[in-house]
Amino acid sequence: MAELHELLAVDRDLEQQLTDAQKQIASIFDQRHSFESTQKTLHMFDDARSNEEAAQEENQYMSARVDSELVAFEGKAIAHLDAFVQKESANTAAKADLKLDDGTVLLQNMPATVLLGLEGKLAKLKVIYERIPVLDTSLRWEEDKTVGHNVWRVEEDILKHKTEKTVKHKVLYEATKEHPAQIREWSEDVPVGQYRTVRHSAMWPLYRKLEVIDRITGLIESVKKARMRANKQEIPDILIGKKLFAYINDE
Repeated sequence: MAELHELLAVDRDLEQQLTDAQKQIASIFDQRHSFESTQKTLHMFDDARSNEEAAQEENQYMSARVDSELVAFEGKAIAHLDAFVQKESANTAAKADLKLDDGTVLLQNMPATVLLGLEGKLAKLKVIYERIPVLDTSLRWEEDKTVGHNVWRVEEDILKHKTEKTVKHKVLYEATKEHPAQIREWSEDVPVGQYRTVRHSAMWPLYRKLEVIDRITGLIESVKKARMRANKQEIPDILIGKKLFAYINDE
C-alpha cells in the first residue's frame, strides 16, 4: 500500500496526461473520415471489357476506431480518477500534530490539507513582519511605560540654546577736535533660553523584529514537517475508474 506523499508526487502528472489525452482524442474524433472505409468496384456487363474493372477499383481504409481510441483514453482517465478518489479519501484521514522544535504540541490532529494551506498563509504573514519599521540603531532607546506599552524614548534628550542677536560695539578711536570717534559694531547670537527635545517612537527594536521573524520561520518549518508526517498516511485501495466506464460503456 502506497503512502499519500507518493501519490501527491504523481498526481499532477496523471492529471496532465489525462488533459493531453483529452485533446488528442478530441482531435481524432473531429477527423470523421479516419473512421470510415469505402470500397468502390466496377462490374462491366460486357465480359470482353472485364479487364477494365481492376483499374477502376478504389479503396479507402479506416485508420481509427472509436472503441480502440477510447481504450487508450480510458486508461489515462481511470488512472486519474483512481488517484483522485484515493487522494481525497486519504486527505480526510491524513492528520498530524503541529510540533515545535522543543517538542511542544501547538496544534493537534491537523489535516494535511489544512497544514498545506497554513504553510502558504504563514509565508505571506512573514512578508508583513519583514516590513515592520525598527528603531534607529544609532541612538540609545529606553522603554517609556509612562507613555504606553512598547513605546520607546531616546535616553538623552536633545538640548539646544535659544539665541537672540545682540548688537555690540567697540570704540576703536576716541573722538578728537578734528575727528569723530571711530566705533565698530557687530551682532552676536546670545543664549536667552534652552530647548529640550524629547523623542519617542512606537517602532520595534531590531532584536524584537528578528526574534519574531525567526519564530515565524521556525513555525513554517514545523508545519512542513507536520505535513510530511501527515502525508505518510497510507492510501486506501479504492478503485472507481473501471466501474464508472463499465457503466458508461454498457451496451
